[in-house]
This record gives sequence, structure tokens and C-alpha cells, in this order.
Amino acid sequence: MEDADYRVVLKKTTRYWPIVLFPHHANSNTIVFTGKETVRDVKFGVSSATLILTSRALSCRLNVLRLLVLRVELHDIERIARMDGKEGILEIHFKDSQEGFVTKMALSGEPEIPRGRILLNLGEDLERWKQELLVRTGLSE
Repeated sequence: MEDADYRVVLKKTTRYWPIVLFPHHANSNTIVFTGKETVRDVKFGVSSATLILTSRALSCRLNVLRLLVLRVELHDIERIARMDGKEGILEIHFKDSQEGFVTKMALSGEPEIPRGRILLNLGEDLERWKQELLVRTGLSE
């Protein structure tokens, strides 16, 4: 299903800093700069993208060519929490997702990369996104 099929609840676009971060295995010695601080153990971050929360799903698309990065149906989200020790980073755990071509290519070849978890670089909008996701998924903090 396309995002246009559902009502858009929240939308955030970035040009320079990554908005979605895909975690690497622990102690991988990888670092990503989010615009304010660094986050360790990240395989790659997606910048120049738009994060969209609709009434049915959380998705991210590249701003150029509108390529899908990731789509997670709200009923598949299992946990929503702030990332410990990081300001503006929301951690999302989920059962299943639809990965776009770019994501599949970036994550291919390394089976030890954890699946089912992403980090959202929301900055000052973190609390608004967190509350909306908690309400829409029916989860508690």
C-alpha cells in the first residue's frame, strides 16, 4: 500500500542529517553524526529523506526519486522508546517491515546486522512523534 492511501499524521523532511539510522551489531566501531551528536554502532543513516507517519504505517522515502527506504505497519511495532543517553533519537522495534531497494543493498552481505530495529533522528520533534506513535500503536512507555 502506498502512503497516499492513508491520512498523513506527521511528516518530517531532512536534507543534510540522517533521519533514519540502521543499527549495526554491538561494538562494531561505527559512528554516525546526527547533526548534534554521534551515535555508535550504526550501519548506515539515510539523509535527504522524508519520514511519514500515516494512520496505518511509518515509512521513509528518499527525497530524490521518492524511492522507498523502509515501511513498517503500525500493528508490527512492538516497542517505542528514547535511545538511552541520546537526545532526539527514538528507538523503534518491530516484527516485520518492507525494505526498499536502497536499504536491501546497504544491509546485504552482513547477516549479523540486527533486523527489526531502527533509530529515528527526530531532534526537537521527538516527544510529539513518540506520543503519536504510542497512541496509534496502543503501546505504553
